[in-house]
Amino acid sequence: MPSPIVAEVLPDRLHAVVFTHEVTVRGASLPCRTCVSHGLRSQGQREVVLTRVAPPADSLDVGDAEVLNLFAKLFAAAGGAPLADVGALTTFEVPFLGAGGPNAVAWVEAVGFPDVPVDGDALAAIVLHPDEAFVAAKYGPARVLARLGRQAGYHPFPRWWDPSRPSVAHPDDDTASALARVARVALPGGTLAAHERTVVLRLPADAREGLAGVLRGLRDDEPCALLVPPEALTDASLVWAPGQESLAATSASGRRARVGGNFVLFAPGHERDQGAPLEDGFAMRLRAETWRTLRSALRNGRGVILEAGDEANHGLRVEWMRGEQGPAKGDDPGAAVTLARVVFMQPEERVAREVSSRELSRYIAAIGRAVDDHFAGAARAPGCDLLLEVQLDARRRPAVSLGVRPPPLPPAVDGVLTRVEALAAPAVRGPVGLRLTFALHGGSGDDPG
Repeated sequence: MPSPIVAEVLPDRLHAVVFTHEVTVRGASLPCRTCVSHGLRSQGQREVVLTRVAPPADSLDVGDAEVLNLFAKLFAAAGGAPLADVGALTTFEVPFLGAGGPNAVAWVEAVGFPDVPVDGDALAAIVLHPDEAFVAAKYGPARVLARLGRQAGYHPFPRWWDPSRPSVAHPDDDTASALARVARVALPGGTLAAHERTVVLRLPADAREGLAGVLRGLRDDEPCALLVPPEALTDASLVWAPGQESLAATSASGRRARVGGNFVLFAPGHERDQGAPLEDGFAMRLRAETWRTLRSALRNGRGVILEAGDEANHGLRVEWMRGEQGPAKGDDPGAAVTLARVVFMQPEERVAREVSSRELSRYIAAIGRAVDDHFAGAARAPGCDLLLEVQLDARRRPAVSLGVRPPPLPPAVDGVLTRVEALAAPAVRGPVGLRLTFALHGGSGDDPG
């Protein structure tokens, strides 16, 4: 393969590295070119990665030049404030990859290809056709991304632009979907997935005020849908297009232990609470009383748990992401285990230099889910605090230790370390240590100091 090319975009301010490489899809090799920006961070914007299908070359081609021009536009438009973030959609006034070409980008977390290193918190630009951008703007980028995954046979979606691929938009997109008939709220900073017949909806704390405003404007019996991107670490993603008669999902392994969706729709006015997959998301048919409780919780930033009731239904768990500190103590006093406190072992400004705050927050959330899953269904025991200390380093092999206060270790704790050690750790530039305190069966949740 040709060596990477360093291209100056804006002298002394912005440059890019262009890699020639291959991606394996369905056993075949796909020739690609990936442009990686260096310098957008100075404008308050995360670095950007854009991959496209293109033949190998020893010099910049026309497509590379168009991508570099896009980087320059992003640099000029950012102006100290981030222009793009995960789950968002950016539409440009004119096509940016050739006349008559695509004019929009869906932003996702960047994942490096072999021999293509990327910054730990870089964004990947997923290029969309104009009609796909229309669907993404109205019904969420995840709807389009899941269709692209099905089209390419690549879960969760292809991270490259293929100019020869047909659009995955459908003429009936604006009429056939259940989403077309309800109020919709886009929450790109949240995550959505179903696990063990429970729809887990995680919402960013800074979205509460805007969401509350929308909910206040609804009639008591009016349905609404929250458009939320799938959780990053799902085994499968629901996919839907008009005319589809049954549920479908993309998957890399065939497993469906944790299934991502594009939305959760709340439909009040039913005789009993029922949750189930619908199209490429989940529908919660609710009694009026349940909807009043849930609506109040969403307006006030409180967590909620709705039990599934029977094996034919899905329950719901609403969690609020409160930065790097995890759920607030006491959010769910009835749970077997609650993440009560997260303490960093280095000053927070140093932690911010060493690791992406978004990636660290997702890792902490994954630890919380692993501990929660471990104790789900465990027999109630005397309350205690579970203490997990995690040391992260550049090898991405975390050192995890466990303690219980007051001792001794109860038998139910066996296996927790194995679950946590198996989680994918975030990339760090230098050592990062953190201590997580879980209140188990009503423990205090206080930090030992």
